[in-house]
Amino acid sequence: SRRRHTRSASVSWARRCVQETAIGVYTDGEAYGIEKDLYFAYPVMCKNGEYEIVEGLKWDTFAKEQIDISTKELLAEKATLLEAIKQQSFLMKNILHFRQK
Repeated sequence: SRRRHTRSASVSWARRCVQETAIGVYTDGEAYGIEKDLYFAYPVMCKNGEYEIVEGLKWDTFAKEQIDISTKELLAEKATLLEAIKQQSFLMKNILHFRQK
C-alpha cells in the first residue's frame, strides 16, 4: 500500500478525515494508471495526518471514460501552464537584457 505524508492543500483535510473520501493527490504514475505529475482526486483513507490511496477499486465503463476526460483536461492545462511559464521566462530575460543597456 502507498502511505504518504500529506504535503499539499490536502494537509488539513487529511488531519481531520478518518474515513474514506477523495482528495487531490500528486500522482506518481502508479495508482489506477493515472499519468505521473498531476494532481488527481483519488479515493483515500485518511488517518493521523496521512493518507493512503484505496487501491483495487473496479471502475465501470462510464467511470473510466470520465477519468480519461479529466486526465486529458489536466494534461492540457498542464501544457498550457508550462508554455505560459516558458513565455514569461523569455519575456523576463528580454526585459532584464534591455534594462541593462
